[in-house]
Formats: sequence, C-alpha cells, structure tokens
Amino acid sequence: MRTSTGLGLGLGLSGALLTAALPVAAPVSSPCRALFGITDRLPDRSCVALTFDDGPHPRGTPLVLDILARAGIRATFFVVGEQVRRRPALVSEMVAQGHEIGLHSYSHTALVRLTPRALEREMDMSASVIGEAAGLSVRLFRPPRGIFTYSGLRQVRDRGWTPVLWAADGRDWRQRATPDGICERVARRLLGGNVILLHDSDFYGAHESWRNTAAALEPLLERIEQRGLRAAAMTVESLRGAR
Repeated sequence: MRTSTGLGLGLGLSGALLTAALPVAAPVSSPCRALFGITDRLPDRSCVALTFDDGPHPRGTPLVLDILARAGIRATFFVVGEQVRRRPALVSEMVAQGHEIGLHSYSHTALVRLTPRALEREMDMSASVIGEAAGLSVRLFRPPRGIFTYSGLRQVRDRGWTPVLWAADGRDWRQRATPDGICERVARRLLGGNVILLHDSDFYGAHESWRNTAAALEPLLERIEQRGLRAAAMTVESLRGAR
C-alpha cells in the first residue's frame, strides 16, 4: 500500500514531468516569443531571412541550392538529423556554398511527445551527425512544428544554442499548396527583418511538395527585391540584438 508521502512524491514527479513537456506560449505571437527569448526576425530591417526546414532531400535540396546560387543568395537550412545521416554530402555542399546550418531535431518528432531524456538523446545525435557532415557546431535550433516545451527550451539554452521561429510562413508543405499561393502568402508578411519559413523537403509534408517551393522561390525573390529588401541567411551574428 502506498504511503501518503510516497503518493505525494509520485504526484510531484509526475507534475514536474508534465510541466516540462508543456508547450510554451511562444508560437502565439512575436511579443510572446520575445518574453521567452525566442526570435522570429532580424534586427536589420533592410533584409529578410530565408530559411528552409526538413532536409536535406535528394531532389528538393539540390534544386533549391541551384536557384539560390544563380541568384547569389545565402539562406539558412534547418536540417533533420536522420536525413543528415543519410545524405551528409548535401550538408557539406550547403556549407561549401556559404549557407548557414541550423538544427531541426533528429527525427522530426514534436517536442511535446518527448521526455526530457529522449529529447536530450535527440539533440545529442543531431549535433553529432551535423558535426560529422559539416565540420561545424550547431548554433541555431528550430523545433518541429514550431512548438517549444519548457524542457526543450531549457536544453537548447543550456547547450548555448539560439532558439528561433519565423514570422512569415509559406505553408508550402501542404498538399493543396501552389507556387502562386506560397509566394502570395509570404508576400503578405514581407516586412523588413522577418524570418521566412519554407521547406526543401517532402519527408514530413505532402508528397513532392518541394516542387511547389522551388517554383515559388524565384518569384518570391523578385517580390523581395521589389520591396526594396534583400534576402539573407539567418545567423547568430545577424540575430544579435533581435528580441
């Protein structure tokens, strides 16, 4: 039979674990994100940051890299550890072309579904495979589905990583997305400093959704230029002062 003390300890531990797994309010809005020290924009309002999630992908990533190379633009790729392990050469190519690499977990599992220990393993494995593939240390972290937990946010900060989200989302991973729709959706939030979210992979989205992303990219770059802005990579250095 459990004692009241044992029951109390059990409830206390369960409560602590539950709290650690709870999502933070940061996804709601930029002001909420700022309260948690999470940024979705650059302090330099003369540019916008292009970011791509969920790769590397054997077809989508090279296509996006080619478009960016022709335009002379650098971006930030938030890669998934399990995909890096399968295609390390693509990450090396990203780095060789001057792009920034960020971490997007190991298995693309939502943080709310991971215990603190499981999350720690995910981060360790991700950082390790990226280090092996690209010869660099992780500095930026974006969670799957854009949802941090208290535990996840703490682990990110304890590792010296910078937690980031986005301010403009193309929703390009959806089955019903179109190149025009992706471009117009981002264009509505095309404000100086905003971080733009796109995807160079269909591993966690609709089949071949990367084709729509690639088709939308050049028109989007034109829209950015028409607004008098320039596209750039999100880096730790570019984020200094952004809150």
